[in-house]
Amino acid sequence: MKTRLSISHRSIALVVGTGLIAFTAASLFWIRTRPTFSEEELAEAARSVDALQREPDGGWCHRPALGDASEATAPSLAALIDPSGEYVECLREAAREDVREATQGIVGTPDDEHRRWIFDVSNPWIPYSATPTGRIFITAQHPPYPAGQVPSAYGRVEEACEGLADAVTALATRDGQCSPFSPGSPGWMGLHPEFIDLSRAIGIVARARARNGDLEGALTLLVHGVTVVQDLRRGPTTLFTALASIAAEMEHWATFNTLLMSAPGPTAAVRAELTELIDRLIDASPHPHDTFVGQAMAVPEYASTNATSHERAFRQMVTSEEARGVGRWCSRDQDPIDCFSAIPAVPEEEEEPGLLVEAWNFIRGPNAEFGARQISSMVDYDLNSYRHAYLPQLSTSPVAVHLVKVMLALSGERQRGVCPTEADIDERLLDIPFTRGSVETSQFHGPQYQVAAPLWAIGENPGSMVFYAVCPAVGGRWVPMGAD
Repeated sequence: MKTRLSISHRSIALVVGTGLIAFTAASLFWIRTRPTFSEEELAEAARSVDALQREPDGGWCHRPALGDASEATAPSLAALIDPSGEYVECLREAAREDVREATQGIVGTPDDEHRRWIFDVSNPWIPYSATPTGRIFITAQHPPYPAGQVPSAYGRVEEACEGLADAVTALATRDGQCSPFSPGSPGWMGLHPEFIDLSRAIGIVARARARNGDLEGALTLLVHGVTVVQDLRRGPTTLFTALASIAAEMEHWATFNTLLMSAPGPTAAVRAELTELIDRLIDASPHPHDTFVGQAMAVPEYASTNATSHERAFRQMVTSEEARGVGRWCSRDQDPIDCFSAIPAVPEEEEEPGLLVEAWNFIRGPNAEFGARQISSMVDYDLNSYRHAYLPQLSTSPVAVHLVKVMLALSGERQRGVCPTEADIDERLLDIPFTRGSVETSQFHGPQYQVAAPLWAIGENPGSMVFYAVCPAVGGRWVPMGAD
């Protein structure tokens, strides 16, 4: 009898134990798989994202025309950089290695060496001796080539890019348009090397104008080119698109400054017209709010194709929170400088949880509190990137535009026989936004002067943006370094 009772008790214990194990397993499965966010939270996040996608229709991309409208037909921005469109041969030629080297100031010599351009000054009264060879390195760019000395690479680009100048001017002298790479559009997550190819091609066409005696047309085309590449990031885009656009813009300004180096430079009337165009450019600069919002909307795109529903929901919540954050610290009606200074400080990282806490977090699975911490951590990580990695790069555009105005003023002073360190220019020109102080001019070596704007950033010193000026320019000539 006792044996039967013992067996019965064991059977009951086995059944109860099995049931408890099954219940525990089912509970753990439910805990691990239950939704981190409620349906209401997800619906609110979806509404926020939808509202962001509709914002571009609210006038984000407005830019007034930069001058009187051209008679030429303006293509769309997308058509201008379409890899299979009308200017495909133009962009392809501009991307070739020998063209890249030529625009970087690298020239081939009869002995198959590669040298950079320098400015050879023979004036005996230059205050400092140059280098032992009597030549001074000026810039990675190069001067306007005299007729008959243009690299064959440039000839190919000029031929392939016929009509490009008219198209760029037509786009610049009409109201601006949104970037073709707005969230969700084809290619919006790309790196866009074609932006640099476009700027290189425009620069080569501008040099041809300067070489043919039309310095005003050359410099104006470069300003129009800046307008067009700025339009490529106008409206919400990813940081990759914005940074590619800024790199292309820097290519234009480098060419612009190189053309200013040669004597005698633009006339007072031309300088005034260019300054007016640049002021319009400054007033219509793309707003950082757009880029930050566009980058927030890119968060879901980084999810893998086989992402779990939890991961997709998490990324949608991050997008919503980042977008709301941008609206708080960088609304569209704020001054861009205030936006950057108002980026919230990223809190210090918390200590890593212990093993027991980690085990408990794994057992209990995702929950609202855990999901909120994950979202906060992701948002903080992105803010840290904005603050320390991308802020210095995004701010180079307004610094360069204002610094070009200083270089135009210095060009006028040089025509009066006054070099940069003695120049009398408006102090307001030297007070450039996004910098840590006023522009400083110094004699670097011989006739070469540095015009430096100390870049502003948080944390480490990022250095300065430096443009070069040559004074005097009369009596000097450009030659490949090391050439006799």
